[in-house]
Amino acid sequence: MSDLVKAFQYWKQNPVEAVKDWFKVTPEPYQADILNDLLGPVGISRVAGKSGHGVGKTTTEAWCAWVYLMTRPHSRVVATAPTAHQLIDVLWPEIAKWHVNMPEEFKDQWEISATHVRHKQFDKTWFATARTSNKPENMQGFHNQYILVIMEEASGVQQAVCEVIEGILSNAEEHDQEAKLLMMGNPTQTMGEFYNAFHKNKTIYKRYTISGDLVLPVDPNGGKLYISPRVSNKYRDTMARKYGRDSAVYDVRVRGLFPRQADYVVIPMEYAEAATRVQLPTFDKLAHPFRLVMDVARFGGDETVLGIFRGKHCVDMKAWPKTSTNECVDILHEYYHRIHEGAKVADVIVDEPGVGGGVVDGARRVGIPVVAYNGGATMKTDYDPEPDVRMFANRRSRDWWNVRRLMEQGGVRIPDDEDLVNQLASVKYDYFNEKIKVETKKEMRERLGDDASPDRADVIVMGLAPFVSYEMTVPTAVLDLLSEVFYGGERPTSDMDF
Repeated sequence: MSDLVKAFQYWKQNPVEAVKDWFKVTPEPYQADILNDLLGPVGISRVAGKSGHGVGKTTTEAWCAWVYLMTRPHSRVVATAPTAHQLIDVLWPEIAKWHVNMPEEFKDQWEISATHVRHKQFDKTWFATARTSNKPENMQGFHNQYILVIMEEASGVQQAVCEVIEGILSNAEEHDQEAKLLMMGNPTQTMGEFYNAFHKNKTIYKRYTISGDLVLPVDPNGGKLYISPRVSNKYRDTMARKYGRDSAVYDVRVRGLFPRQADYVVIPMEYAEAATRVQLPTFDKLAHPFRLVMDVARFGGDETVLGIFRGKHCVDMKAWPKTSTNECVDILHEYYHRIHEGAKVADVIVDEPGVGGGVVDGARRVGIPVVAYNGGATMKTDYDPEPDVRMFANRRSRDWWNVRRLMEQGGVRIPDDEDLVNQLASVKYDYFNEKIKVETKKEMRERLGDDASPDRADVIVMGLAPFVSYEMTVPTAVLDLLSEVFYGGERPTSDMDF
């Protein structure tokens, strides 16, 4: 038996030593335990690790992929995630990074593309592949003597896909083959197989919680607990200031805990996270005009944010710090004419109160048909729908609640932006004179400090607000134009959507 064969037998039994020998790094304790439990002689087939942000979970997944490929001949690694971005822009570059660090004689055996790693000599039977989890059929057809499935950001993987993966594992067990599952991610959803792995199905998984919080309450369902040294005090303090230590955002992003049903949060985090994964429809140039929405911030820590919408979907979002009134007008002018060259921009919405009023006036002076939005306006019994007047304290409250309803139904797409999701999940409501009242930016800052400001979230709310939220401040000519575009010339009389 050659020395190299003996070495690979040793590395198969000691995957942590393989990482040390190949990559010249020492895994953290939780990374070492996952490597040993999943790939070592213990033989655990299902491992689930929930974590806060920045603990090194993607590195762990990349190491598991390489150790599995290198120590099982003709093995297959199937990586899946809710979006292509998480695979192509996050996991695959990490896999490529460690490939570069391999010993030359090992590195030269493999060829890497945007979605595959293939053995150069056995490219059809020995490989790793990236498959998004938006369709169950993307995961079908994978059967082999050795197979490892990696779920990146496992909270967002569809249950139908998890059922296909379970079929892969069950089929392997029936045919005396080896099939393993590694699920990792921020615990954003309180449903699905990742959640079940820490609750009703916890007896069939080896479970880990990797936290970035130095003081973490005991999680009875979390399995073995680790505190990662990778998470900085600055990150912990920033998240605490912006969202509060008792918030669902802090639980998920820092502590690595599933979100609690936080008291009086308008939009649960799982709704906002799910909205980042909604499939966009095929847009029609005439039937789906663009809508530009701006929340203005002149100075301080707030952002000026521009959202680009089509139908009920925010297809893009841009943010700028510390913009003057003239700069905001220039931004609107640039995007309005850039988009208008190839498609129709039906309307431009700007948050009017405060410095926004100057942007509204300036944009109209340069020919941009701006519709002003004022969320603090009270509901009008002779204009707003009667159920809304009875239920909400003002338009901002009605419009935030409208977004909650739309996201609950799964009909809204928002950009995959962690800051946006965090902001949506941190705004609270209360009751005032028996009506729902969503907190203002000022009230949010008083609760959480000056760093807290839901600028990006407010753009989503304005862009999805019902038509009646704009009419009170819009010139008649603009109203007639918008009514013609969206309602065939008839003014809406109820809580209708664009």
